[in-house]
Amino acid sequence: MGRNNKRDALNIIFHIPYKLDSVGSSGRMMRPYNLIKAFREEGHNLYLIEGDWKERQIQIKQLKESIKSGEKFDLLYSEASTKPTLIAEKDNIPKFPFIDFQLFKLCKLNNIKSSLFYRDIYWNLKEYKEYTSIFKRTILKCLYYLDLSMYNKYIDILYLPSMEMYEYIPFKFNGKVKVLSPGANISMRSKNNKNKKLNFFYVGGLGMNYDLELLCEVIVDTPEIKMTICCRKEDFEKEKERYKKFIERGIKIIHLEGKKLEEEYSKMDIGILYFKPSVFRRFASPLKLYEYVGQGLPILASKNTLAGKIVEKVKIGWSLEYEKEALESFIQQLLKNRDDFINKKISLIKKRGNFTWIKRTQQVITDFEELKNEET
Repeated sequence: MGRNNKRDALNIIFHIPYKLDSVGSSGRMMRPYNLIKAFREEGHNLYLIEGDWKERQIQIKQLKESIKSGEKFDLLYSEASTKPTLIAEKDNIPKFPFIDFQLFKLCKLNNIKSSLFYRDIYWNLKEYKEYTSIFKRTILKCLYYLDLSMYNKYIDILYLPSMEMYEYIPFKFNGKVKVLSPGANISMRSKNNKNKKLNFFYVGGLGMNYDLELLCEVIVDTPEIKMTICCRKEDFEKEKERYKKFIERGIKIIHLEGKKLEEEYSKMDIGILYFKPSVFRRFASPLKLYEYVGQGLPILASKNTLAGKIVEKVKIGWSLEYEKEALESFIQQLLKNRDDFINKKISLIKKRGNFTWIKRTQQVITDFEELKNEET
């Protein structure tokens, strides 16, 4: 294990209550995969606790034995599942339901500082009622409340995607509450758009919370702009009737990932996060925002969303009202003044080093050090 030039290497327990895949391609896997990689690049020693309940049980037992034998661990960093911890298994059936809480208790008893990233509070929003039965909702809410009560008892730092999300946590957290945004993987691939057209690019879900119809309506009437949507095949199959009229008029739909998606990024100019504002979008920190940043794409986002707030604050794109007139006016101004696009891109390239996953791990270490200093 390498040595960190900026700080001494720490022994970090890294925990997720599910199996980590080997490529970190999905939204759920992207955070832990990239954080693990960044912690190691910074020279820290990681003790991983992940996998199914049997694997985690063995790993926690071994950790307990290591602590008993005198091995020192500095901190625990955990990423919560979007599902309640008790049913985080692949089949949603609790097998050894309290094993992860036992890990938190073990760290507390041994004075190992602990932090946990809590990704989603959708279950506590009014919109949740529209998509789940009262029976299922009642059970899940009880399980989510249990999670939060255990975090409140054992966790020193609760990380959230934004402080706006804290308003929807149903009780005050005893420890510290901080923001830990996603990070960006910086692409060094050159992007030389020699075409007169600007290429808009959207990568992500399609449907319910990811409605691109308003944007497509305007784009198809603007021949100077091309629009590409990259989504899962299953998402497109559900929505293809809605988007058929746009595809016939030039909107391109693709289904790519990995290196092929990277190659597609190299042809693009502006990343899209232009959606109708909602309570969820007010606090949700989209992974795609940071993916666009890493790829060097200025971002078009909606006002009254967290994405729009970040884009506006950091000056890495444009934040617009979600209405047809505002969008049409923006596009006409953009086409008349290409320097605005160029300046936004230059600004983003200069700033994107502050968005990396290594910056996020450095924040975790800084927060840990502050906790230790408060004790002395």
